[in-house]
Amino acid sequence: MAEILDLYDIVLLLNYERFTTEPRFRHAKLHEIATGGADPKTVKVLTPIWIDCFVLKTGMVFDKRPPKTSIERDLPSNMLPDPVPAHLKIFTEKQLETIFY
Repeated sequence: MAEILDLYDIVLLLNYERFTTEPRFRHAKLHEIATGGADPKTVKVLTPIWIDCFVLKTGMVFDKRPPKTSIERDLPSNMLPDPVPAHLKIFTEKQLETIFY
């Protein structure tokens, strides 16, 4: 007998499919995270949404890089560049999964 999926499982699968096939995000590698209202260190952000915001915010910078192989899938486990910079080694697998989705 097949297992019945609940709504959470269905949404998770649909989101995974959407994020892993969206051409704009294919093969993107996490470059930097700016948290706590700090500005990113590697890019200059000029949008009013970021500059004029007075609440704590989190911003993520991604780089588009060619895949190592043509069949490489985008996963939380490979969203970091190789080698992993020291400032990105602080994230757990669970945190990377949250950032990925």
